[in-house]
Amino acid sequence: MMARASEAFQTISRGAYTGLATQPDKDNEILIALAADGGSKLASELSKGTRFQLYLALRVAGYHEFARTRRPVPFHRRRYPGDVRRFFGRRKRFGSLPTWPGSAK
Repeated sequence: MMARASEAFQTISRGAYTGLATQPDKDNEILIALAADGGSKLASELSKGTRFQLYLALRVAGYHEFARTRRPVPFHRRRYPGDVRRFFGRRKRFGSLPTWPGSAK
């Protein structure tokens, strides 16, 4: 699931981030965004818009994981997640489109 989330995050961020990693912290793991310039940021350090992109990437990965073991659910652009339409600007919104259709296969 982490590999798919990393791939989706890279696509949605249009290459600004190359993927995701985790870092152990006591009883939890901390999610880290890997920037294209070689840097990294904790999820909590990302801008609000980039955090929305990250959460969408995690949802895409979770949906793919769910769909992998169940019957496919038809994808229709009108059912595109409302928060994507509401919180993402046009450029970011269209950057997230390629992550969804494959989930209906």
